[in-house]
Amino acid sequence: MEQLPIVDKNAYLVITHSTGALYASLFYAHYDAGREYVLTDTSAYPEAFETLGHSFWAGYFAELESKFGWKLLSEDEAMDGIYHVDKFTDEGAGVSQIKLRVAGTADNKSWLIRTLRSYSQDIKVEIYDPMEDLSKVETILKHHGYDDVLVLDLDLLRFDGWRIGSSSVSPSSPKHAKIAWTRTNGRNGLINTILDAKFKAFLSSARRKAEIQNMWANLVATPPLASEDPTIADLIRSYITVQLISLTHSQKLLANDFGLASGSACVVSGDILRLLDRKTLVLAIIDGLQLKGSFDLYVDYDNLVQASTDQLYAGVNAGNFIVNQNLVFPDITRVYIPDMRKFTKKKKVVFDGLLDASSGQQHIYVLAGDYASIDLEDVAEYTLEGSFSKDFSPFVAGEDLSVVASSYGKGGKLKQIIVDARAKPVAYGPDPRANRDKLTEWLGI
Repeated sequence: MEQLPIVDKNAYLVITHSTGALYASLFYAHYDAGREYVLTDTSAYPEAFETLGHSFWAGYFAELESKFGWKLLSEDEAMDGIYHVDKFTDEGAGVSQIKLRVAGTADNKSWLIRTLRSYSQDIKVEIYDPMEDLSKVETILKHHGYDDVLVLDLDLLRFDGWRIGSSSVSPSSPKHAKIAWTRTNGRNGLINTILDAKFKAFLSSARRKAEIQNMWANLVATPPLASEDPTIADLIRSYITVQLISLTHSQKLLANDFGLASGSACVVSGDILRLLDRKTLVLAIIDGLQLKGSFDLYVDYDNLVQASTDQLYAGVNAGNFIVNQNLVFPDITRVYIPDMRKFTKKKKVVFDGLLDASSGQQHIYVLAGDYASIDLEDVAEYTLEGSFSKDFSPFVAGEDLSVVASSYGKGGKLKQIIVDARAKPVAYGPDPRANRDKLTEWLGI
Protein backbone atom coordinates (compact mmCIF):
# COMPACT_ATOMS: atom_id res chain seq x y z
CA MET A 1 0.00 0.00 0.00
CA GLU A 2 1.25 3.50 -0.83
CA GLN A 3 2.32 5.48 2.22
CA LEU A 4 0.49 8.66 3.11
CA PRO A 5 2.71 11.77 2.83
CA ILE A 6 2.70 12.34 6.58
CA VAL A 7 4.47 9.02 7.20
CA ASP A 8 6.76 9.29 4.18
CA LYS A 9 7.91 12.84 3.42
CA ASN A 10 6.24 16.20 3.42
CA ALA A 11 6.76 19.96 3.56
CA TYR A 12 4.68 22.66 5.20
CA LEU A 13 5.06 26.47 5.19
CA VAL A 14 3.57 28.67 7.90
CA ILE A 15 3.88 32.46 7.97
CA THR A 16 3.20 34.23 11.25
CA HIS A 17 2.28 37.91 11.27
CA SER A 18 3.53 39.99 14.20
CA THR A 19 3.52 43.70 14.98
CA GLY A 20 6.69 44.45 13.04
CA ALA A 21 7.56 41.42 10.93
CA LEU A 22 6.48 38.37 8.98
CA TYR A 23 8.06 35.11 10.16
CA ALA A 24 8.21 32.28 7.61
CA SER A 25 8.95 28.70 8.71
CA LEU A 26 9.24 25.94 6.13
CA PHE A 27 9.23 22.52 7.81
CA TYR A 28 10.47 19.49 5.89
CA ALA A 29 10.57 15.87 6.99
CA HIS A 30 11.46 12.61 5.29
CA TYR A 31 10.44 10.25 8.05
CA ASP A 32 11.76 7.02 6.52
CA ALA A 33 15.19 8.61 5.98
CA GLY A 34 15.24 10.29 9.38
CA ARG A 35 15.81 13.65 7.72
CA GLU A 36 14.03 16.77 9.00
CA TYR A 37 14.77 20.46 9.25
CA VAL A 38 13.18 23.91 9.24
CA LEU A 39 14.07 26.87 7.02
CA THR A 40 13.28 30.31 8.42
CA ASP A 41 13.01 33.89 7.25
CA THR A 42 12.15 37.12 9.05
CA SER A 43 11.06 40.04 6.88
CA ALA A 44 10.09 43.52 7.97
CA TYR A 45 6.39 44.28 7.71
CA PRO A 46 5.58 47.46 5.69
CA GLU A 47 5.09 50.53 7.86
CA ALA A 48 2.17 51.78 5.77
CA PHE A 49 -0.33 48.95 5.50
CA GLU A 50 -1.84 50.68 2.45
CA THR A 51 1.28 49.64 0.53
CA LEU A 52 0.30 46.02 0.99
CA GLY A 53 -1.03 44.70 -2.27
CA HIS A 54 -0.54 42.10 -4.94
CA SER A 55 2.97 43.33 -5.74
CA PHE A 56 4.04 43.07 -2.11
CA TRP A 57 3.00 39.43 -1.82
CA ALA A 58 4.46 38.57 -5.22
CA GLY A 59 7.81 40.02 -4.17
CA TYR A 60 7.64 38.42 -0.73
CA PHE A 61 7.05 34.89 -2.03
CA ALA A 62 9.63 35.32 -4.78
CA GLU A 63 12.20 36.20 -2.11
CA LEU A 64 11.21 33.17 -0.03
CA GLU A 65 11.58 30.86 -3.03
CA SER A 66 15.02 32.30 -3.74
CA LYS A 67 16.23 32.16 -0.14
CA PHE A 68 14.89 28.67 0.56
CA GLY A 69 15.69 27.24 -2.87
CA TRP A 70 12.16 25.91 -2.91
CA LYS A 71 9.38 26.22 -5.51
CA LEU A 72 6.22 27.31 -3.70
CA LEU A 73 3.69 28.82 -6.12
CA SER A 74 2.95 28.99 -9.83
CA GLU A 75 0.87 31.51 -11.77
CA ASP A 76 -2.53 30.40 -13.00
CA GLU A 77 -2.41 29.88 -16.76
CA ALA A 78 -5.96 31.17 -17.21
CA MET A 79 -5.99 34.00 -14.64
CA ASP A 80 -3.19 36.53 -14.94
CA GLY A 81 -1.68 37.46 -11.58
CA ILE A 82 -3.37 34.70 -9.57
CA TYR A 83 -1.04 32.11 -8.04
CA HIS A 84 -1.66 28.55 -6.89
CA VAL A 85 0.30 26.65 -4.26
CA ASP A 86 2.44 23.96 -5.90
CA LYS A 87 1.53 20.50 -4.68
CA PHE A 88 4.33 18.83 -2.75
CA THR A 89 6.27 16.31 -4.83
CA ASP A 90 9.75 16.22 -3.28
CA GLU A 91 12.32 18.18 -1.34
CA GLY A 92 12.53 21.65 -2.89
CA ALA A 93 9.36 21.23 -4.92
CA GLY A 94 5.99 22.26 -3.54
CA VAL A 95 4.38 22.09 -0.10
CA SER A 96 1.35 20.38 1.33
CA GLN A 97 0.05 23.70 2.60
CA ILE A 98 0.89 27.39 3.03
CA LYS A 99 -0.76 29.01 6.04
CA LEU A 100 -0.76 32.62 7.23
CA ARG A 101 -1.40 33.01 10.96
CA VAL A 102 -2.78 36.38 12.08
CA ALA A 103 -3.73 37.25 15.66
CA GLY A 104 -7.33 38.29 16.12
CA THR A 105 -6.04 41.42 17.87
CA ALA A 106 -3.79 42.46 14.94
CA ASP A 107 -4.18 45.91 13.41
CA ASN A 108 -5.44 45.99 9.83
CA LYS A 109 -5.88 42.22 9.59
CA SER A 110 -8.75 42.67 7.13
CA TRP A 111 -6.52 44.57 4.73
CA LEU A 112 -3.77 41.99 5.15
CA ILE A 113 -6.08 39.12 4.27
CA ARG A 114 -7.83 40.93 1.42
CA THR A 115 -4.57 41.78 -0.34
CA LEU A 116 -3.27 38.23 0.12
CA ARG A 117 -6.45 36.91 -1.49
CA SER A 118 -5.77 39.11 -4.53
CA TYR A 119 -2.53 37.17 -4.96
CA SER A 120 -3.62 33.61 -4.14
CA GLN A 121 -6.81 31.88 -3.09
CA ASP A 122 -4.93 28.73 -2.07
CA ILE A 123 -3.11 30.11 0.96
CA LYS A 124 -4.94 29.24 4.15
CA VAL A 125 -5.54 32.10 6.59
CA GLU A 126 -5.91 31.35 10.29
CA ILE A 127 -7.10 33.98 12.76
CA TYR A 128 -5.78 32.72 16.06
CA ASP A 129 -6.51 33.59 19.67
CA PRO A 130 -3.25 34.31 21.56
CA MET A 131 -4.83 33.10 24.82
CA GLU A 132 -5.76 29.77 23.25
CA ASP A 133 -2.20 29.45 21.92
CA LEU A 134 -0.87 30.08 25.43
CA SER A 135 -2.98 27.25 26.81
CA LYS A 136 -1.46 24.92 24.22
CA VAL A 137 2.07 26.16 24.96
CA GLU A 138 1.48 25.44 28.63
CA THR A 139 0.42 21.87 27.83
CA ILE A 140 3.44 21.37 25.55
CA LEU A 141 5.92 22.60 28.17
CA LYS A 142 4.33 20.54 30.92
CA HIS A 143 5.44 17.46 28.95
CA HIS A 144 9.01 18.70 29.54
CA GLY A 145 8.47 19.08 33.27
CA TYR A 146 7.72 22.81 33.38
CA ASP A 147 4.96 23.92 35.73
CA ASP A 148 5.63 27.67 35.81
CA VAL A 149 5.99 29.40 32.44
CA LEU A 150 6.74 33.01 31.61
CA VAL A 151 6.13 34.02 27.97
CA LEU A 152 7.59 37.31 26.70
CA ASP A 153 6.93 38.73 23.23
CA LEU A 154 9.23 41.71 22.72
CA ASP A 155 8.39 43.65 19.57
CA LEU A 156 9.66 47.20 19.23
CA LEU A 157 6.11 48.58 19.12
CA ARG A 158 4.56 46.19 21.60
CA PHE A 159 5.68 44.27 24.68
CA ASP A 160 3.54 41.42 25.99
CA GLY A 161 4.16 39.24 29.04
CA TRP A 162 2.11 36.25 30.18
CA ARG A 163 2.52 34.10 33.29
CA ILE A 164 0.88 30.72 32.99
CA GLY A 165 0.70 27.66 35.18
CA SER A 166 2.39 28.95 38.33
CA SER A 167 1.10 28.11 41.79
CA SER A 168 -0.02 31.72 42.24
CA VAL A 169 -1.65 32.06 38.81
CA SER A 170 -4.62 30.06 37.60
CA PRO A 171 -3.73 28.21 34.36
CA SER A 172 -7.18 29.05 33.00
CA SER A 173 -6.61 32.75 33.62
CA PRO A 174 -3.02 33.74 32.71
CA LYS A 175 -1.70 37.00 34.07
CA HIS A 176 -1.04 39.38 31.17
CA ALA A 177 0.67 42.74 30.87
CA LYS A 178 1.31 44.77 27.73
CA ILE A 179 2.75 48.06 26.50
CA ALA A 180 1.70 48.97 22.96
CA TRP A 181 2.47 51.78 20.54
CA THR A 182 0.13 52.01 17.54
CA ARG A 183 1.73 51.63 14.12
CA THR A 184 0.00 54.71 12.72
CA ASN A 185 0.67 57.39 15.35
CA GLY A 186 2.67 55.76 18.13
CA ARG A 187 6.17 56.10 16.73
CA ASN A 188 6.52 59.74 17.70
CA GLY A 189 5.66 58.86 21.26
CA LEU A 190 8.14 55.98 21.21
CA ILE A 191 10.84 58.25 19.79
CA ASN A 192 10.28 60.65 22.67
CA THR A 193 10.87 57.94 25.28
CA ILE A 194 14.60 58.52 24.83
CA LEU A 195 14.04 61.75 26.79
CA ASP A 196 12.61 59.81 29.76
CA ALA A 197 14.92 59.74 32.78
CA LYS A 198 14.13 56.06 33.39
CA PHE A 199 15.32 55.15 29.89
CA LYS A 200 18.48 57.25 30.18
CA ALA A 201 19.29 55.71 33.57
CA PHE A 202 20.31 52.42 31.88
CA LEU A 203 22.26 53.82 28.92
CA SER A 204 26.03 53.47 28.78
CA SER A 205 26.99 54.90 25.38
CA ALA A 206 29.79 57.44 25.23
CA ARG A 207 28.22 59.14 22.19
CA ARG A 208 26.92 62.69 22.43
CA LYS A 209 23.31 63.14 23.57
CA ALA A 210 22.17 64.43 20.15
CA GLU A 211 23.75 61.46 18.37
CA ILE A 212 22.02 58.97 20.65
CA GLN A 213 18.66 60.69 20.16
CA ASN A 214 19.10 60.65 16.38
CA MET A 215 20.06 56.98 16.37
CA TRP A 216 17.02 56.09 18.47
CA ALA A 217 14.73 58.11 16.19
CA ASN A 218 16.12 56.35 13.11
CA LEU A 219 15.84 52.96 14.80
CA VAL A 220 12.18 53.56 15.64
CA ALA A 221 11.37 55.00 12.21
CA THR A 222 13.08 52.17 10.31
CA PRO A 223 13.59 49.24 12.68
CA PRO A 224 16.47 46.95 11.71
CA LEU A 225 16.03 43.21 12.17
CA ALA A 226 19.73 42.77 12.93
CA SER A 227 22.65 45.04 13.80
CA GLU A 228 26.21 44.89 15.10
CA ASP A 229 26.31 48.55 16.13
CA PRO A 230 27.16 48.71 19.87
CA THR A 231 25.10 51.89 20.36
CA ILE A 232 21.98 50.22 18.96
CA ALA A 233 22.63 47.25 21.24
CA ASP A 234 22.95 49.66 24.19
CA LEU A 235 19.66 51.35 23.26
CA ILE A 236 17.79 48.05 22.91
CA ARG A 237 19.22 46.63 26.15
CA SER A 238 18.12 49.77 28.01
CA TYR A 239 14.72 49.77 26.28
CA ILE A 240 14.02 46.13 27.15
CA THR A 241 15.05 46.70 30.77
CA VAL A 242 12.85 49.73 31.35
CA GLN A 243 9.88 48.25 29.45
CA LEU A 244 9.99 45.07 31.54
CA ILE A 245 10.14 47.13 34.72
CA SER A 246 6.98 48.90 33.53
CA LEU A 247 5.30 45.57 32.77
CA THR A 248 5.91 44.31 36.29
CA HIS A 249 4.55 47.55 37.74
CA SER A 250 1.33 47.17 35.77
CA GLN A 251 0.98 43.45 36.59
CA LYS A 252 2.77 42.55 39.82
CA LEU A 253 2.09 38.82 39.46
CA LEU A 254 3.77 38.68 36.05
CA ALA A 255 7.19 37.70 37.43
CA ASN A 256 6.52 37.52 41.16
CA ASP A 257 8.47 34.54 42.61
CA PHE A 258 9.22 33.26 39.10
CA GLY A 259 12.22 30.94 39.24
CA LEU A 260 11.75 30.06 42.91
CA ALA A 261 10.23 26.64 42.18
CA SER A 262 11.67 23.80 40.16
CA GLY A 263 10.24 23.48 36.68
CA SER A 264 10.37 27.13 35.60
CA ALA A 265 10.76 28.15 31.96
CA CYS A 266 10.81 31.44 30.08
CA VAL A 267 10.06 31.62 26.35
CA VAL A 268 11.10 34.86 24.62
CA SER A 269 10.22 35.97 21.10
CA GLY A 270 10.07 39.31 19.29
CA ASP A 271 11.41 41.37 16.41
CA ILE A 272 14.23 43.05 18.41
CA LEU A 273 15.95 39.93 19.76
CA ARG A 274 18.63 39.80 17.07
CA LEU A 275 19.79 43.29 18.04
CA LEU A 276 21.38 41.80 21.18
CA ASP A 277 23.64 38.84 21.86
CA ARG A 278 22.05 36.24 24.12
CA LYS A 279 24.12 37.01 27.21
CA THR A 280 23.11 40.68 27.07
CA LEU A 281 19.47 39.78 26.40
CA VAL A 282 19.40 37.60 29.52
CA LEU A 283 20.94 40.46 31.54
CA ALA A 284 18.18 42.84 30.41
CA ILE A 285 15.47 40.29 31.25
CA ILE A 286 16.91 39.59 34.72
CA ASP A 287 17.27 43.29 35.56
CA GLY A 288 13.94 44.32 34.04
CA LEU A 289 11.94 41.63 35.85
CA GLN A 290 14.26 41.60 38.91
CA LEU A 291 14.43 37.83 38.85
CA LYS A 292 16.04 35.37 41.24
CA GLY A 293 16.22 31.60 41.43
CA SER A 294 16.69 29.45 38.34
CA PHE A 295 14.93 28.72 35.07
CA ASP A 296 15.38 27.46 31.53
CA LEU A 297 15.30 30.13 28.83
CA TYR A 298 14.18 29.48 25.25
CA VAL A 299 15.01 32.32 22.85
CA ASP A 300 12.64 31.94 19.91
CA TYR A 301 14.37 34.12 17.31
CA ASP A 302 12.25 32.82 14.42
CA ASN A 303 8.85 32.68 16.15
CA LEU A 304 8.82 28.91 15.73
CA VAL A 305 6.72 28.28 18.82
CA GLN A 306 3.86 30.36 17.44
CA ALA A 307 4.30 28.88 13.98
CA SER A 308 4.00 25.28 15.17
CA THR A 309 1.77 25.50 18.25
CA ASP A 310 -1.06 23.51 16.67
CA GLN A 311 1.26 20.77 15.38
CA LEU A 312 3.15 20.46 18.67
CA TYR A 313 -0.10 20.33 20.63
CA ALA A 314 -1.59 17.65 18.37
CA GLY A 315 1.63 15.59 18.31
CA VAL A 316 1.31 12.43 16.25
CA ASN A 317 -2.35 13.28 15.66
CA ALA A 318 -1.48 16.37 13.60
CA GLY A 319 -3.56 16.28 10.47
CA ASN A 320 -1.07 17.50 7.89
CA PHE A 321 2.44 17.62 9.34
CA ILE A 322 4.19 16.31 12.46
CA VAL A 323 6.70 18.78 13.94
CA ASN A 324 9.63 17.48 15.97
CA GLN A 325 9.89 19.53 19.15
CA ASN A 326 13.68 19.64 18.82
CA LEU A 327 13.22 21.77 15.68
CA VAL A 328 11.21 24.32 17.63
CA PHE A 329 13.24 24.26 20.87
CA PRO A 330 16.75 23.80 19.42
CA ASP A 331 18.76 24.96 22.43
CA ILE A 332 18.39 26.07 26.02
CA THR A 333 20.04 28.65 28.25
CA ARG A 334 20.00 27.58 31.88
CA VAL A 335 19.98 30.60 34.22
CA TYR A 336 20.99 30.56 37.89
CA ILE A 337 20.56 33.63 40.08
CA PRO A 338 21.76 32.51 43.53
CA ASP A 339 20.97 34.14 46.85
CA MET A 340 23.46 37.01 47.12
CA ARG A 341 22.12 38.55 50.31
CA LYS A 342 25.38 37.63 52.10
CA PHE A 343 27.44 39.41 49.43
CA THR A 344 30.03 41.46 51.34
CA LYS A 345 33.02 41.55 49.02
CA LYS A 346 34.00 40.42 45.56
CA LYS A 347 36.11 37.42 44.65
CA LYS A 348 34.50 34.99 47.07
CA VAL A 349 33.69 31.72 45.28
CA VAL A 350 29.98 31.36 44.52
CA PHE A 351 30.15 28.33 42.24
CA ASP A 352 32.84 25.70 41.73
CA GLY A 353 32.47 23.17 38.93
CA LEU A 354 34.23 20.75 36.60
CA LEU A 355 33.49 20.45 32.88
CA ASP A 356 34.55 17.01 31.66
CA ALA A 357 34.50 16.81 27.84
CA SER A 358 36.20 14.73 25.16
CA SER A 359 38.63 17.62 24.65
CA GLY A 360 39.67 17.53 28.29
CA GLN A 361 38.70 18.80 31.72
CA GLN A 362 38.18 22.42 32.71
CA HIS A 363 37.62 23.86 36.18
CA ILE A 364 34.96 26.56 36.27
CA TYR A 365 34.68 29.18 38.98
CA VAL A 366 32.10 31.93 39.42
CA LEU A 367 33.02 34.64 41.91
CA ALA A 368 30.82 37.03 43.86
CA GLY A 369 30.08 40.04 41.67
CA ASP A 370 30.40 38.07 38.41
CA TYR A 371 27.88 37.74 35.63
CA ALA A 372 29.27 34.55 34.13
CA SER A 373 28.47 32.53 31.02
CA ILE A 374 29.48 28.91 30.51
CA ASP A 375 29.20 28.31 26.77
CA LEU A 376 28.50 24.73 25.71
CA GLU A 377 27.35 25.16 22.10
CA ASP A 378 30.47 23.62 20.55
CA VAL A 379 30.82 20.82 23.14
CA ALA A 380 29.16 17.70 21.77
CA GLU A 381 29.32 15.38 24.79
CA TYR A 382 30.19 16.47 28.29
CA THR A 383 29.41 16.24 31.95
CA LEU A 384 29.26 19.43 33.97
CA GLU A 385 29.15 18.97 37.71
CA GLY A 386 29.45 21.59 40.39
CA SER A 387 28.07 23.12 43.53
CA PHE A 388 27.20 26.52 44.94
CA SER A 389 28.81 27.83 48.10
CA LYS A 390 26.67 27.45 51.21
CA ASP A 391 26.77 31.25 51.59
CA PHE A 392 25.34 31.74 48.09
CA SER A 393 23.05 28.79 47.61
CA PRO A 394 20.32 28.77 44.97
CA PHE A 395 16.84 29.76 46.06
CA VAL A 396 15.62 26.36 44.86
CA ALA A 397 16.70 23.42 47.02
CA GLY A 398 18.92 20.82 45.35
CA GLU A 399 19.98 23.02 42.45
CA ASP A 400 23.65 22.05 42.37
CA LEU A 401 24.69 21.33 38.81
CA SER A 402 24.93 17.86 37.34
CA VAL A 403 24.08 17.99 33.65
CA VAL A 404 24.85 15.72 30.70
CA ALA A 405 24.49 17.31 27.26
CA SER A 406 22.97 14.29 25.59
CA SER A 407 20.35 13.72 28.30
CA TYR A 408 19.26 17.13 29.59
CA GLY A 409 15.75 15.97 28.83
CA LYS A 410 14.09 19.35 28.27
CA GLY A 411 13.45 19.22 24.53
CA GLY A 412 16.73 20.70 23.28
CA LYS A 413 20.49 20.86 23.68
CA LEU A 414 21.89 22.89 26.56
CA LYS A 415 23.63 25.80 24.79
CA GLN A 416 24.71 27.94 27.70
CA ILE A 417 24.63 28.29 31.47
CA ILE A 418 24.50 31.76 32.99
CA VAL A 419 25.22 32.39 36.67
CA ASP A 420 24.32 35.88 37.84
CA ALA A 421 26.28 36.43 41.06
CA ARG A 422 25.98 40.22 41.13
CA ALA A 423 24.89 41.98 44.32
CA LYS A 424 21.12 42.48 44.49
CA PRO A 425 19.35 44.70 43.89
CA VAL A 426 21.45 45.62 40.87
CA ALA A 427 22.34 49.31 40.85
CA TYR A 428 22.80 51.33 37.65
CA GLY A 429 24.08 54.88 37.33
CA PRO A 430 24.61 57.55 38.32
CA ASP A 431 25.71 58.29 34.74
CA PRO A 432 26.52 56.53 31.44
CA ARG A 433 30.22 56.30 32.30
CA ALA A 434 29.43 54.40 35.51
CA ASN A 435 27.06 52.12 33.59
CA ARG A 436 29.74 51.52 30.98
CA ASP A 437 32.23 50.45 33.66
CA LYS A 438 29.67 48.04 35.17
CA LEU A 439 28.66 46.55 31.80
CA THR A 440 32.31 46.12 30.89
CA GLU A 441 32.79 44.12 34.09
CA TRP A 442 29.59 42.07 33.60
CA LEU A 443 29.67 41.52 29.85
CA GLY A 444 33.28 42.20 28.89
CA ILE A 445 32.26 44.89 26.37
